[in-house]
Amino acid sequence: AAIMERARLFELAPIKEMQKRGWLPGAAKLEELPAHLMAFFEIESLDQPIGFPLATRKTAPLSSLNTAQRAWGFRARQLVKDLPVEHAYDESKLGALRARLRKLAAYRNEAVHAAEVFSHFGIRFVVVEPLAGSRIDGAAFWVDDGPAIAVSLRYDRHDYFWFTVMHEFMHVVHRDPISIDLDLGIDERMPTLLKEDIEKRADECAADALVPTEEMESFIRRNGPLYTQKKIIQFAHSIKMHPGIIVGQLQNRGEIGWGSQRELLVKIRDIVTETAITDGWGQTIGSDAA
Repeated sequence: AAIMERARLFELAPIKEMQKRGWLPGAAKLEELPAHLMAFFEIESLDQPIGFPLATRKTAPLSSLNTAQRAWGFRARQLVKDLPVEHAYDESKLGALRARLRKLAAYRNEAVHAAEVFSHFGIRFVVVEPLAGSRIDGAAFWVDDGPAIAVSLRYDRHDYFWFTVMHEFMHVVHRDPISIDLDLGIDERMPTLLKEDIEKRADECAADALVPTEEMESFIRRNGPLYTQKKIIQFAHSIKMHPGIIVGQLQNRGEIGWGSQRELLVKIRDIVTETAITDGWGQTIGSDAA
């Protein structure tokens, strides 16, 4: 019976990895695990389906996610729940926030201000390292008094970080209730046709917010298929954007290969995690921490 119970519990969640990350007590006995799991997933019985709590007192089903993805989403929610924000969320200021985020994306070191800028506009922002096998990029969801954004930074790339941030921000702009996003398109392209309309819309709006679509298409018409580093840098300067973001978009559109112009891509994880509430890469936060 103990073996069957253990198997049932380990089917619900990646327990070993959650213990390693400090999300569940490491020394918990088998009979204590159900209570810890119920607390983590905010459920009253392990027989009920695990749904993601939303601000409207409803829960969103997470049947499409694997156990690692689901656990990641709940950990992100745990971290944002008590996180204070500098000002109350105000939907009328989203245009100003979009402009601020675009300015930050133009320079690598400005990512250090991402969490602070979101907080200023009433949006909670956290970074949670993905669990093994989760292929998760980010999430946007709502807590009691405003939206929250979580990113995984599973690729340490400036362009990937900002595309993910803008993609999640667009879910907030369009009031999508919850979105847990997998494989947003760095090195593992997902045909746009397979995406739901809300994901397609978030992709398109995110790309346009960083590099206006008309400008990008004009650049492609003028320069394709020979995109020299010099031309990419000139274009980036002309639209006040980091050249790595131009490279990322050219790669995503299939204009250049994934191996092209990689010297323009820069790492960013250390900069973001310096100031954002971060769970992972050796940093552990108590589950009641803000």
